[in-house]
Amino acid sequence: MTNEIIKLTKQNIADIQQQLIDQIPSAGADILEFAQKLEHSQVLGFQTLIYLAAREQTSIAYQHKEMGFSDIPLNLILSTDALSEEEQLYLAAQLADEIFEDSVMFNAPGNDQ
Repeated sequence: MTNEIIKLTKQNIADIQQQLIDQIPSAGADILEFAQKLEHSQVLGFQTLIYLAAREQTSIAYQHKEMGFSDIPLNLILSTDALSEEEQLYLAAQLADEIFEDSVMFNAPGNDQ
């Protein structure tokens, strides 16, 4: 019974994620694709800027300047600023999900890298 619930829950989550992906505008999808090509530390910094901007009710560009994260491309910052706050947070969540999945795969038993 428990395994059936877990399978159902995982499928529900996958369905919801796909629905959200389908709703993200093409600009957001392009930004996500570009951000995925950054180094790990840049992605973490980019996410931080998104969350700080939401918390402080400022632009991501303002946080970029304030924090001095000069290794994050300005065109990425400006493109993301053009998205709604909801889209920005969704983008940050997608990046976090990918970082988590990469971490799980890297640290999986039997992976001797």
